[in-house]
Amino acid sequence: MKIRKLFLISIITLFSSVLSGCWNIKEVQDTYYVAALGMDYKDGKYIAYAQLLDFSNVARLEGARPDKQPLVWIGRGEGITMTEALNQLYKDAQQRLFWGHVSTLILSNKLLKQDIKTSIDFINRYREIRYNILLYATKESIEDVFKTISFFTLSGLSTILHEPREGYKQRSYIQPIQFFQFIRDSDPVEQTAYIPSIKISTENWKKEDNKAPLLRNDGAFFVGISICKAGFLNLI
Repeated sequence: MKIRKLFLISIITLFSSVLSGCWNIKEVQDTYYVAALGMDYKDGKYIAYAQLLDFSNVARLEGARPDKQPLVWIGRGEGITMTEALNQLYKDAQQRLFWGHVSTLILSNKLLKQDIKTSIDFINRYREIRYNILLYATKESIEDVFKTISFFTLSGLSTILHEPREGYKQRSYIQPIQFFQFIRDSDPVEQTAYIPSIKISTENWKKEDNKAPLLRNDGAFFVGISICKAGFLNLI
């Protein structure tokens, strides 16, 4: 009799644990996926930018190409610290923001003049953001950089902001680097690390009769972490 009771209790416990595993499930359409993160500094405050892309268009590329250019949503928040600036983005977000798909971090040249290690320390506090993301710096408005599109109606992921490696194979100009490489190279005392720079160019391509703003590697920022200064070198 005791054996039967123990058996029934174990079965009930097993089923309850299986059923409870589905209570907190989140559907894909109920989550917003951040593709790129930007960091700026102005008037004593940090500014955070988040780029949201519609990943449903990426899946469709295996079949018919979308008829329209995919929309890009850009969030902006500011605060005394970068963490506070990021928290501002949650106020108006209609769904949960997921940071696990961030593929690029872009820093402004103004931010590079600050204590860079303190500025990027927030990445250690966000477990969803990985260390293998691409790292860029720019003199342009980060918001304008995030607005740039790809050729035809391809996803925003088909730009050098998110995928620079194929272009680098044809034009070996400034080697793309990842965030962990920058941390590694800048760790030794008096060591100087570099961050590839990107700009918005309308020189070479048009969309029919209209100039198309596209991204271009235009040099690199060389950063001396120990003295907290950054210098820009244009190699064109």
